[in-house]
Amino acid sequence: MSHSRAVMVVDVGHTCRGRSMTSSESTSPASSTSTLPVRTPIPGIWSAGHPAVRPWLLRASADGDHLNGYCAGRVAEVAGLRDAMTRQAPDADVVDHAGRLLHVMCRCAGMGPTLALYPHAGAVMTAHVRRVAQLGPSAERFFIAGMLARSLGSETQRDSVGPAERWAALRRAYLALLDREDWCETARAGLVAGDGQLEWLARVAADLELKGLELRGLDTGTP
Repeated sequence: MSHSRAVMVVDVGHTCRGRSMTSSESTSPASSTSTLPVRTPIPGIWSAGHPAVRPWLLRASADGDHLNGYCAGRVAEVAGLRDAMTRQAPDADVVDHAGRLLHVMCRCAGMGPTLALYPHAGAVMTAHVRRVAQLGPSAERFFIAGMLARSLGSETQRDSVGPAERWAALRRAYLALLDREDWCETARAGLVAGDGQLEWLARVAADLELKGLELRGLDTGTP
């Protein structure tokens, strides 16, 4: 099932602003003429009991922008991200959206609940790395895995992530995934195609020495 992504922009009061999601886009058989409010506080959306609420929060409430930091942790808690990732069989949209939420929570100190404060962070990340390994590579999955590996070992993001030692095993798991040849081939193809996220990752995570971001000897079509 495909779901259109909505940008989550937030202001005072943990308000979520984005495209209304019709109930036909949820897993509920409710009437497709019913929509979520475009601008509603997250706790208010959840308590309303609308059948499209949880699918929307789990699939389309964040796009990875830094402003998502005001609400990413709240979404993870309210939408039951741990259960969605560990007790159910999440589809690709849920898994990829979970990656965006985790990525944002690694850099949102001073904005909203961080990865360090999220009580289910370890369980969700363990499930995430396992699920993306099963799904296979994409340019965005490579980017998210790379940024998570970078953040989990970063001293500069301690305020959001906490002690790097806590995440050592998960960081190794993400790095092992990024070292797989099929993932490397996907990243190289993305760089050749001009994927902006992968170009950014290549610049900011050079210390990780990810071989998928090494283009020497690869014909990029440039002089």
